[in-house]
Amino acid sequence: MMNIIAHNIMFWINGGSILKARDFYDCFTRNELIEIAKKLAIPRIYSLNKEELKEIIIKTLKNKENLTKILSDLPPRAVFILKIVLGFRKFEADKKAVINEYLRLFDKYRFSQLLRELESVGLATEFVLDDKSYIIIPYEIGKKLVEIDFRKFLPKKTDVRSYRELLLRANTDKLRIILERRGLKKTGNKEELVSRIIKESNINPIQVISEAFSKEELIKFAEALKVKATGSKEEISQKIAIALNAIKETEVTRIKKQAEPEEELFGEVIEELKKFRLPKKPKNEEYIELALFSYLKAKFEPKIRVVHQALGVKRGKFLVPDITLGDKIAIEIKYIKTSSDRQRLVGQLMDYKRNYEYVIAYCYDPNGKIDNDFKEVIKRHLGKKVEIITTY
Repeated sequence: MMNIIAHNIMFWINGGSILKARDFYDCFTRNELIEIAKKLAIPRIYSLNKEELKEIIIKTLKNKENLTKILSDLPPRAVFILKIVLGFRKFEADKKAVINEYLRLFDKYRFSQLLRELESVGLATEFVLDDKSYIIIPYEIGKKLVEIDFRKFLPKKTDVRSYRELLLRANTDKLRIILERRGLKKTGNKEELVSRIIKESNINPIQVISEAFSKEELIKFAEALKVKATGSKEEISQKIAIALNAIKETEVTRIKKQAEPEEELFGEVIEELKKFRLPKKPKNEEYIELALFSYLKAKFEPKIRVVHQALGVKRGKFLVPDITLGDKIAIEIKYIKTSSDRQRLVGQLMDYKRNYEYVIAYCYDPNGKIDNDFKEVIKRHLGKKVEIITTY
């Protein structure tokens, strides 16, 4: 960090002319410029005076090929900070504004160290003026930087180092669904949704991770974190949660014990659905939904929260099941009239299984389109935690 109390620097920041490279590097000592030149692999620098050092550093950094090499050697998160500052007018940014933008994807951990990385190669530095901090890129260098395609130098989506960063990579609609299932407020931007999920200490991180991402996404995160990407979706989520310190390894046994009552509840719900009889022949799915919702609500509340969604509701691109019990059991209700209805059910079950541990299809099937062979195929492909119940 450089603490400069100088009228000309204040003038630039407060709306005056651009901060040219010569003036920018004038704020460094000769020894600091030598260190920058060494990092840039500039030869024969020790005999140069300050003005000569400034000139050779500027010449080196105004070369697009040199800049590309420097970007490839920098930590990707440092490049991301650089990209944020380049988005500001005259490449001069209030440090707080840069941090706020950075926090939309990453934790603040190591932010100052990353800033020092940029300073060590002469690309940016921090100026402190009247207790206010600015991050500045020398103007001519900034003009060269914006000509470069930054995409290959930026952090990958799988570059996560905390539970918060992982959730920031999730789809916003999935985060809203996670909160909605637990009866929590689902409004706000992504950062607010993530903070709400983390602050709710009773929400199991393993379950959240499993609900927020597909298995394919989880495998990529696991590989990036260098943990084994094998096993079920829940097992991979557990390994990721431990690697990110979202839970301690000693907590896993306690969480597994909590799952036992949920499995019992799944069995109870199945038994109740098998016993349920419609008061009269239904005209449509909506009639079945309302009747079944009232029945389940009377049977299971207040033991567990029973939620009914409006018919065909979507959260973004994600279809929401007709009825949920707690945050792990989804019930889809289908009026099976044709073979096409049966095929659509397969896709819905697969979709719900990505986000719910237990999935039940309650099917009114007067024409017998769903037989035992069909049920066995579904069980074989989607596992024991999926059940199809038919009635007519």
